Amino acid sequence: LAALKHVILDTEGYAGEEENKEALESADLMRVIDRRRGSSAALAVLFLHVGHAQGWDVAALNFPGEVLCRLEQDGQRLIFDPAAGCRLLQAPDLREKIKRYAGPKAELTAEYYETLTNRGVLIRLQNIIKSRQIEAEEYKDALRTVETMREIDPSEFRLLFDAGVLYARTGQKQLAIKTLEDYMRHAKSPADRYDASLWLDQIRNLPD
Repeated sequence: LAALKHVILDTEGYAGEEENKEALESADLMRVIDRRRGSSAALAVLFLHVGHAQGWDVAALNFPGEVLCRLEQDGQRLIFDPAAGCRLLQAPDLREKIKRYAGPKAELTAEYYETLTNRGVLIRLQNIIKSRQIEAEEYKDALRTVETMREIDPSEFRLLFDAGVLYARTGQKQLAIKTLEDYMRHAKSPADRYDASLWLDQIRNLPD
């Protein structure tokens, strides 16, 4: 971990985004490399790449709100924050983070220690970009991001919901209806199907 920190942070000058964490460029990997500043998900990509090149067991954790990294060797495991100077995180630190993100009643469970695949890390990174584009009402750009996400992970049916809503927001009514109907065929949760049905009712009432 000291070697990773020395190369990526100390020598190359990478750091977490401090001044404007919501900036779109903090999740754009090319801009992160240009600026040496980025979100935890973007910096995690660099730590994974450099660590794997050395043959080290570095993984990203499926932690909500931010991407944390885990380094494991000889039965020892370290969890660290790539966007906070490689700060080591113990169970109390993780518990504090989860409560800050999900509320005071949230508890740390085993699922938060599960690792992300390389594809999963890319999806998390693209999801940040998509969310910020939607917040800025840049719906065409957000749709292109979702379409990219579907190419990265064609099996992730939940992206159909985002695509359907964004097709509607960009004036593609019939494609929106078709995509949301496809989503409902895949969704197993009654709550998910209900949410999609509400959108479908609204979209079908839109003028052609």
